[in-house]
Amino acid sequence: MFCSGMRESRQDQVELRALEGAGFGELLSCCYTGQLCLGWDSVFEKASTALQLQLRPALPLCLHFLRSHLDARSCLDVAAFAEAYGIHDLQEEADDFLLSRFQEVAVTPKFLDLPVDRVLAVLGSDALCTPSELTVFRAAVAWLQADPARLARAAEVMAAVRFPLMTFREFREVRAVELQIEVGGASGSEGVELYGASFSRFGFASSDSREVCRVRCPRQTLVLVGGDWLDPDSGQRRPSRQLWFAHALRNHIGLVKDVEWRLLGEMPDPPRFRHGLGVLGGQLYVFGGCHFYAKSDTLKSAYRYNPVQDRWQRLADMQENRSNFSLVEREGRFYAIGGDRDINNNMDSVACYCPNTDCWR
Repeated sequence: MFCSGMRESRQDQVELRALEGAGFGELLSCCYTGQLCLGWDSVFEKASTALQLQLRPALPLCLHFLRSHLDARSCLDVAAFAEAYGIHDLQEEADDFLLSRFQEVAVTPKFLDLPVDRVLAVLGSDALCTPSELTVFRAAVAWLQADPARLARAAEVMAAVRFPLMTFREFREVRAVELQIEVGGASGSEGVELYGASFSRFGFASSDSREVCRVRCPRQTLVLVGGDWLDPDSGQRRPSRQLWFAHALRNHIGLVKDVEWRLLGEMPDPPRFRHGLGVLGGQLYVFGGCHFYAKSDTLKSAYRYNPVQDRWQRLADMQENRSNFSLVEREGRFYAIGGDRDINNNMDSVACYCPNTDCWR
């Protein structure tokens, strides 16, 4: 400002706008002492001033305070501040905290003040950590009820709730909520049902619905990958590319439980069965198998599936075609043991795969 020919270099008096004298004095002192007194009542103002005046000694102290004091009550303010000033790494940390601790954040007053676009982004995220989709529904209802004007966006907000992930017991609580959208000032019987359209959209009525429903992460669940299935029309067996997950267990006859399955997605071509399947770091690994029933239909291709991003990645091929083998994960590596080279030849070899290097040995 004073050394580069700007207007201030020729002025006898320079006004620093929107700065408090006491706060500026602390920042100026920090340039000499490396110390700064911070608290939630002043950290955003001091960080803004440090950014505006490019006070490099003070800014790291402010950002360290924001990172180290993240909690359910402050993460939304920190995320908004970081977004406003383009501090992307801080914004990512605050957003990750929000998604991982959603149950705590959703009951804070700050959550009820969020704009609708932000609420839709949070509720619709695959990375939203929640013990039950009922928690998401309750948060959506609380946000809508905080301002009567928001009821006009109710259907849009409820569409972000993944009703198929609820159990039937949770569904009964949802049905008990008598919340309706007021249309043109109408109320009571003239209102529009809040979540009926959302149930229809997600195919809740059918327990074997083939409409894909994303699973939020992290969630421990049983996943069925590929295999072959019996065509009820022709009586023939056919290989499959589909992924299904066990959504819930329901009482059946006696001690038997009825599994409620939901479609998760599909593997890349080709379909496969008799393959090896493993899980590491929250990602699904698929190795080898068969894509049909002839002698030469054994595979050596490998894939990795990221359920958060819903993305498949092709990995290095196995050294040999292999099906019907045992797969073991140990210390971050996968071991393919034995199996069949084709329908007439068994194998006695063991292959090791390292995900970090994408190599087999």
